[in-house]
Amino acid sequence: MNDLVRYLNARARRKAFKREQRIDFYRAMYLYQRAGARKLETLRKLADTFGAHLSAGQRMANRMAALLGAKRPPFVPTIAKVAQTGILHSNLPLSEALREWLPSAECAILAAGESSGNLAQACQMAGKFARQQGGMWRQIIGAFAYPLFLILGLMGILYMIAGVVLPSMEITRTDTYSPLTQLTIFAAQSVHDYWLLAITVPILLAIGITLSLPRWCGGWRTKADRFAPWSFYRRIQGALFLYSFAVLQKSGLPLQGALAILASTATPYLKSRINAAMYGVRQGYNLGESFRHAGHEFPDWEALPVLESMSSQSGFADALIEYAENWLDDTTYFIEKYSKRANSIGTVWVLLWIALLMSTIFELISMSFR
Repeated sequence: MNDLVRYLNARARRKAFKREQRIDFYRAMYLYQRAGARKLETLRKLADTFGAHLSAGQRMANRMAALLGAKRPPFVPTIAKVAQTGILHSNLPLSEALREWLPSAECAILAAGESSGNLAQACQMAGKFARQQGGMWRQIIGAFAYPLFLILGLMGILYMIAGVVLPSMEITRTDTYSPLTQLTIFAAQSVHDYWLLAITVPILLAIGITLSLPRWCGGWRTKADRFAPWSFYRRIQGALFLYSFAVLQKSGLPLQGALAILASTATPYLKSRINAAMYGVRQGYNLGESFRHAGHEFPDWEALPVLESMSSQSGFADALIEYAENWLDDTTYFIEKYSKRANSIGTVWVLLWIALLMSTIFELISMSFR
């Protein structure tokens, strides 16, 4: 029961700490760290600064609560709460102290940076990652939102044809109409009879795909990683892994030690890839060779030759950080291009159905006058 309550509290905190707020938090942490402030001093400044940004009504409510004997003010800005959590657990690494507030990917970046002694750079990368990831998923959602809206309208028209038009025209036989009109009537009757199924199946499918991204492992996941949206998730996680690993390597950690730290904060999907790489390293392979022998095509088939050739170079960590940052930029461009293409295909498909509906309605009207 306690585990369930802790899980629900963590979900509520992550949902409350929105992406825009996390970006502001990372930016402020980076600037204070670059200015020479220590971690605890930075968190105190953030708690004081963001805690003072309240509306007049919120300040009044906090004063009333204090007069009534409340232990905590009811209105505290989210960033101030996060900073207070970090102060309360100042004996822990920042990634551990804020684990319930941050996504696992951003926790891994902070953990890698703090282990290397460069928290400022880690905050900068975490903010960049949050900003780019948000832009990626906004593009994906935007690409499918407009065609989905048109599809819902199309389903409404089909439902109206089967529920209103066909009964009013007393159409019982469809074999006298053209094949395209028969197809439209069949689709309209299917939507009318199974409308609940037509609505719930796409919703359940979307939920299932979303839940599968960080959790689904196994051989079939390797095949699914070649197609969207799993391919997007693989590329994003691959860039995150490469950057975090490079930061840990730069701090002087051995190869297996860096992989173990990343596996401890990884999602089940990423952990399965890291564990496979650790097995290859124990067999004497370098990182790139370990990933290639694992057969997961992770982080990407384009990255594997680069990893294999760079692993033995002295400047491997610095080069890998730059490569991961460039890869995130390339992934953003790739998703933008795919989104535009998917939007165009979805729009054309819906327009074809609209033309088919117009043709069907015209034929139904013309046949009714005969």
